[in-house]
Amino acid sequence: MRGKHVNRGNVLSPDVLRKIDEHINSFPKYSTHYTKMPITYLDATLTVRKMHDMFLEKHEDLKNIVKYEYFLKYFRDNFGYRFGRPQVDVCSTCEELQTKIKSKTLNDNAKRTAAAEFVVHKRRAKKFFSKLQEVKELSKAKPEVMGIVFDFMQNLPLPHLPVQEMFYLRKLWYYVFKIFDLKNDTAVFYNYPEGIANKGPDEVASFILNYVENFIPNTVTELHVFSDACGGQNRNHTLCRVLTALTMNNRFKIIHQYFPIRGHSFMPCDRTFAVIKRAVRRHDRIYSPDQYKDIIESAKKEVPTYKVIEVKNEDILDCKNWWPEFFTKLPKSLESKTPFSISKCRHFTVDSERKGYLKTSEFIDAVVHMTFKLNKPNIVDVPLPTNRVYNGKVPIKEQKLQDLGKLIKYIPHDFLTFYEERRTWPTGAVDDDANEHE
Repeated sequence: MRGKHVNRGNVLSPDVLRKIDEHINSFPKYSTHYTKMPITYLDATLTVRKMHDMFLEKHEDLKNIVKYEYFLKYFRDNFGYRFGRPQVDVCSTCEELQTKIKSKTLNDNAKRTAAAEFVVHKRRAKKFFSKLQEVKELSKAKPEVMGIVFDFMQNLPLPHLPVQEMFYLRKLWYYVFKIFDLKNDTAVFYNYPEGIANKGPDEVASFILNYVENFIPNTVTELHVFSDACGGQNRNHTLCRVLTALTMNNRFKIIHQYFPIRGHSFMPCDRTFAVIKRAVRRHDRIYSPDQYKDIIESAKKEVPTYKVIEVKNEDILDCKNWWPEFFTKLPKSLESKTPFSISKCRHFTVDSERKGYLKTSEFIDAVVHMTFKLNKPNIVDVPLPTNRVYNGKVPIKEQKLQDLGKLIKYIPHDFLTFYEERRTWPTGAVDDDANEHE
């Protein structure tokens, strides 16, 4: 009869356990789409200790029964929720509508209207991520379909030093542009230091064309493109015309381009950028672009690892001055004669069967759409851009080069060549404020 005895001296009654469950479930829970698997978490200001204290305030008769150690173990074994971190970059529309819903001064009708708008807004925002997942599954199932996601990473400083003076001085930037393949879960990085190129539509379009030529098989005929809606880089007339030209030349039968709702633009690229940032933080001193390249290539431990392409000055094509020869800028829709407003659209479609025609929707997969004829009369075949945008070195701000001279004393001799060369770089009034704060 060994092992038959059950010691129930420390076991709490079902009624007490039910009260603990009800108390933990009473706290508002949040879920995130920023990870592959959905994660449920509680408010960032909460802790298990605070939850236990609130429980005892509510049930004073259980102070000597439900100890903190038991409450902590029960929480971990049965719930295991994480506690979120303070939110950053919150959607302004979400914040505005939630403030209205919680307001004590608005009447019920205004609150119901705000609640309805909030539901519609969240559904429209979720559509981007649903479409991304749909394309990912479709591309894995069909060899002729492919989806890509691209974005610029936050600029990395050159040099990266733990010196106090670095905080006050301007630094060179190291630019990182990533294209992620949804079919194979692979990533290609186009990296370059400041002075080689800028961060504009010419750069983005050039990287896309390079990726199409070198990394997308000819068997792929349907391309889905995802990116944020940054006008200076992704949602602009230049990139739109480049994608249109790829269908006019029969490289693809159809191309879809998608943009998220502002404030809801977290994509697979951002997960990779987080991995790289963690790898960079493990190094207290980084002096050269080659060091950044090595860190990025080794940031991912699993196979396939990240592929890094070092961008050269001559790799950037003059796409911005190329397209006006073949395309009109502000055509009117065939349906309502409405002028083309690129900033209001979140879904573009170009098809090789209707060469030069662009179908736009205000929301992804919307029923209502407008059609625009982009190509000029008698233009059917459009050659892709071949001219280079830069004839030499890209100017750097004079003030930045002056600050760079103050940093030379911290640079080891092995890395001085790079910085000495940059100090002789041409200067000019380069409008790179957007680049510096990206």
